Amino acid sequence: MNYKVAEDYVKNFCKVNSVIRDTDGKNWVTPLLLVLIILLLILSVSYLMFIKKDPVIERVVETKIEHVVETKMIEGNAVVLNDNDKIQIDDLLRRTQQYVEKSQFTDPPEKSAKSTLDEIKQIDPSGQYRGDEVKLFLSKIVDHYIELAKKSAAVGDLPKASKWLDRAKLLNTDRESISDEEKALGLTSINEGN
Repeated sequence: MNYKVAEDYVKNFCKVNSVIRDTDGKNWVTPLLLVLIILLLILSVSYLMFIKKDPVIERVVETKIEHVVETKMIEGNAVVLNDNDKIQIDDLLRRTQQYVEKSQFTDPPEKSAKSTLDEIKQIDPSGQYRGDEVKLFLSKIVDHYIELAKKSAAVGDLPKASKWLDRAKLLNTDRESISDEEKALGLTSINEGN
Protein backbone atom coordinates (compact mmCIF):
# COMPACT_ATOMS: atom_id res chain seq x y z
CA MET A 1 0.00 0.00 0.00
CA ASN A 2 1.13 3.50 -0.78
CA TYR A 3 1.92 5.65 2.28
CA LYS A 4 0.15 8.72 0.90
CA VAL A 5 -3.02 6.79 0.19
CA ALA A 6 -2.96 5.26 3.68
CA GLU A 7 -2.44 8.66 5.33
CA ASP A 8 -5.36 10.19 3.44
CA TYR A 9 -7.56 7.24 4.37
CA VAL A 10 -6.70 7.65 8.13
CA LYS A 11 -7.35 11.40 8.00
CA ASN A 12 -10.72 10.97 6.38
CA PHE A 13 -11.70 8.23 8.83
CA CYS A 14 -10.72 10.47 11.80
CA LYS A 15 -12.72 13.40 10.42
CA VAL A 16 -15.84 11.38 9.84
CA ASN A 17 -15.71 9.66 13.24
CA SER A 18 -14.46 12.74 15.23
CA VAL A 19 -11.31 11.00 16.39
CA ILE A 20 -8.22 13.03 17.32
CA ARG A 21 -4.87 11.45 16.58
CA ASP A 22 -1.82 11.98 18.85
CA THR A 23 0.16 13.47 16.00
CA ASP A 24 -2.57 16.02 15.26
CA GLY A 25 -2.82 17.14 18.92
CA LYS A 26 0.83 18.17 19.29
CA ASN A 27 0.91 20.55 16.37
CA TRP A 28 -0.19 23.43 18.64
CA VAL A 29 2.71 23.05 21.19
CA THR A 30 5.47 24.64 19.10
CA PRO A 31 3.53 27.78 18.13
CA LEU A 32 2.35 28.18 21.74
CA LEU A 33 5.92 28.02 23.06
CA LEU A 34 7.03 30.62 20.54
CA VAL A 35 4.19 32.95 21.58
CA LEU A 36 5.10 32.54 25.29
CA ILE A 37 8.77 33.28 24.65
CA ILE A 38 7.90 36.42 22.69
CA LEU A 39 5.56 37.57 25.48
CA LEU A 40 8.26 37.03 28.10
CA LEU A 41 10.74 39.05 26.08
CA ILE A 42 8.26 41.90 25.65
CA LEU A 43 7.43 41.88 29.37
CA SER A 44 11.08 41.85 30.45
CA VAL A 45 12.00 44.71 28.12
CA SER A 46 9.07 46.81 29.30
CA TYR A 47 9.93 46.02 32.94
CA LEU A 48 13.52 47.16 32.43
CA MET A 49 12.34 50.33 30.78
CA PHE A 50 9.99 50.96 33.72
CA ILE A 51 12.81 50.53 36.27
CA LYS A 52 15.11 52.95 34.48
CA LYS A 53 12.44 55.65 34.36
CA ASP A 54 11.14 55.29 37.93
CA PRO A 55 12.54 58.29 39.94
CA VAL A 56 12.07 56.52 43.30
CA ILE A 57 14.29 53.65 42.22
CA GLU A 58 16.86 56.10 40.83
CA ARG A 59 17.01 57.86 44.21
CA VAL A 60 17.49 54.55 46.03
CA VAL A 61 20.31 53.60 43.67
CA GLU A 62 21.96 57.02 44.14
CA THR A 63 21.63 56.73 47.92
CA LYS A 64 23.28 53.31 47.93
CA ILE A 65 26.13 54.64 45.82
CA GLU A 66 26.60 57.54 48.24
CA HIS A 67 26.90 55.11 51.15
CA VAL A 68 29.60 53.12 49.39
CA VAL A 69 31.88 56.16 49.22
CA GLU A 70 33.38 56.50 52.66
CA THR A 71 35.70 59.09 54.07
CA LYS A 72 38.24 58.13 56.68
CA MET A 73 39.52 60.49 59.33
CA ILE A 74 43.21 59.98 59.87
CA GLU A 75 45.08 60.96 63.01
CA GLY A 76 48.05 63.30 62.74
CA ASN A 77 50.65 60.52 62.87
CA ALA A 78 48.55 57.89 61.11
CA VAL A 79 49.33 56.81 57.60
CA VAL A 80 47.18 55.10 55.01
CA LEU A 81 48.39 51.53 54.76
CA ASN A 82 48.21 49.67 51.48
CA ASP A 83 48.13 45.91 51.01
CA ASN A 84 51.92 45.68 50.67
CA ASP A 85 52.37 47.46 54.01
CA LYS A 86 50.00 45.01 55.67
CA ILE A 87 51.80 42.03 54.13
CA GLN A 88 55.10 43.44 55.37
CA ILE A 89 53.70 43.95 58.88
CA ASP A 90 52.35 40.38 58.87
CA ASP A 91 55.80 39.09 57.92
CA LEU A 92 57.51 41.23 60.56
CA LEU A 93 55.12 39.96 63.25
CA ARG A 94 55.87 36.39 62.18
CA ARG A 95 59.61 37.08 62.48
CA THR A 96 59.03 38.77 65.85
CA GLN A 97 57.34 35.61 67.10
CA GLN A 98 60.33 33.57 65.96
CA TYR A 99 62.76 35.90 67.75
CA VAL A 100 60.69 35.80 70.94
CA GLU A 101 60.66 32.00 70.84
CA LYS A 102 64.49 32.09 70.57
CA SER A 103 64.68 34.71 73.38
CA GLN A 104 66.28 37.19 70.97
CA PHE A 105 64.52 40.20 72.48
CA THR A 106 67.08 42.96 71.94
CA ASP A 107 70.25 41.09 71.06
CA PRO A 108 71.65 40.84 68.39
CA PRO A 109 70.36 44.27 67.46
CA GLU A 110 69.72 43.51 63.76
CA LYS A 111 68.10 40.09 64.37
CA SER A 112 65.90 40.66 67.37
CA ALA A 113 62.27 41.16 68.28
CA LYS A 114 63.04 44.82 68.99
CA SER A 115 64.38 45.38 65.46
CA THR A 116 61.25 43.93 63.81
CA LEU A 117 58.93 45.82 66.16
CA ASP A 118 60.82 49.04 65.35
CA GLU A 119 60.32 48.37 61.63
CA ILE A 120 56.59 47.92 62.23
CA LYS A 121 56.47 51.27 64.06
CA GLN A 122 58.15 52.94 61.08
CA ILE A 123 55.55 51.51 58.69
CA ASP A 124 52.56 52.07 61.00
CA PRO A 125 53.39 54.61 63.73
CA SER A 126 49.86 54.73 65.14
CA GLY A 127 49.43 50.94 65.26
CA GLN A 128 46.22 50.92 63.25
CA TYR A 129 46.94 47.49 61.73
CA ARG A 130 47.59 44.71 64.26
CA GLY A 131 48.71 47.30 66.79
CA ASP A 132 47.37 45.26 69.70
CA GLU A 133 49.68 42.39 68.79
CA VAL A 134 52.66 44.74 68.67
CA LYS A 135 51.75 46.10 72.12
CA LEU A 136 51.38 42.56 73.44
CA PHE A 137 54.86 41.61 72.22
CA LEU A 138 56.35 44.76 73.74
CA SER A 139 54.60 44.12 77.03
CA LYS A 140 55.76 40.49 77.15
CA ILE A 141 59.37 41.48 76.51
CA VAL A 142 59.32 44.23 79.15
CA ASP A 143 57.74 41.81 81.65
CA HIS A 144 60.46 39.26 80.84
CA TYR A 145 63.24 41.82 81.50
CA ILE A 146 61.57 42.94 84.73
CA GLU A 147 61.48 39.31 85.88
CA LEU A 148 65.17 38.90 85.04
CA ALA A 149 65.92 42.10 86.97
CA LYS A 150 64.00 40.78 90.00
CA LYS A 151 65.91 37.47 89.89
CA SER A 152 69.25 39.28 89.64
CA ALA A 153 68.35 41.61 92.51
CA ALA A 154 67.22 38.62 94.61
CA VAL A 155 70.72 37.13 94.42
CA GLY A 156 72.30 40.52 95.16
CA ASP A 157 73.52 41.31 91.63
CA LEU A 158 72.16 44.87 91.36
CA PRO A 159 74.33 45.91 88.38
CA LYS A 160 72.91 42.99 86.37
CA ALA A 161 69.37 43.89 87.51
CA SER A 162 70.02 47.44 86.31
CA LYS A 163 71.27 46.07 82.98
CA TRP A 164 68.02 44.10 82.48
CA LEU A 165 65.91 47.17 83.20
CA ASP A 166 68.03 49.20 80.78
CA ARG A 167 67.26 46.63 78.10
CA ALA A 168 63.57 46.95 78.91
CA LYS A 169 63.87 50.72 78.44
CA LEU A 170 65.19 50.14 74.90
CA LEU A 171 61.68 49.11 73.85
CA ASN A 172 60.30 52.59 74.63
CA THR A 173 57.17 51.28 76.29
CA ASP A 174 55.87 50.76 79.84
CA ARG A 175 58.32 53.39 81.14
CA GLU A 176 56.24 53.80 84.29
CA SER A 177 56.35 50.13 85.24
CA ILE A 178 60.10 50.01 84.58
CA SER A 179 60.77 53.06 86.76
CA ASP A 180 58.48 51.62 89.47
CA GLU A 181 60.54 48.44 89.41
CA GLU A 182 63.77 50.44 89.60
CA LYS A 183 62.47 52.14 92.72
CA ALA A 184 61.26 48.87 94.22
CA LEU A 185 64.67 47.26 93.67
CA GLY A 186 66.55 50.34 94.89
CA LEU A 187 68.25 50.87 91.56
CA THR A 188 67.53 54.57 91.05
CA SER A 189 70.75 55.57 92.81
CA ILE A 190 72.81 53.14 90.70
CA ASN A 191 71.33 54.50 87.46
CA GLU A 192 71.80 58.13 88.57
CA GLY A 193 75.48 57.38 89.29
CA ASN A 194 76.07 56.04 85.78
